[in-house]
Amino acid sequence: MEEKIKKGKLTAKELLERYANGERDFRGVNLSFANLSNTDLQNADFSHAILNFVDLKGANLSGAILENSSLSGANLKGAKLVSANLMNVKFIGADLSNADLRNANLMKADLFAANLKDTNFSNAILMDANLNSINLDSANFKDANLSGARIVVGNIAVEVK
Repeated sequence: MEEKIKKGKLTAKELLERYANGERDFRGVNLSFANLSNTDLQNADFSHAILNFVDLKGANLSGAILENSSLSGANLKGAKLVSANLMNVKFIGADLSNADLRNANLMKADLFAANLKDTNFSNAILMDANLNSINLDSANFKDANLSGARIVVGNIAVEVK
């Protein structure tokens, strides 16, 4: 039996209070435009959440589950997403510069027009990800799995087989 996904608008204050009280299940919540910069949200479950334009600058989301969420336009500058589940996440126009995504699963993630300057993707899974029209300046893809990923920078298109 599939668990019910919790939905609804949540304020940053409500989220942080619930997280401090031990809650980790925030599936399907809407936190668009919330300021969660420099917060510790390790191992939280934000699958199917709407996090568009949320400020997560410097936040720690290591081990978090964000599968099938939308983070379009989000600020994740310097965020820590080590070993996070980011499968099928929409990062359209998001700023992930200086973010740490080591060992993260970004399979089928959409990073269209995202800023990935100095982002660490070592050992990350980026299979079938959309890396179209992005800033890859000094991004680290050491030992990352880019099978099936589509990478377009300027007029150069690369499809990894």
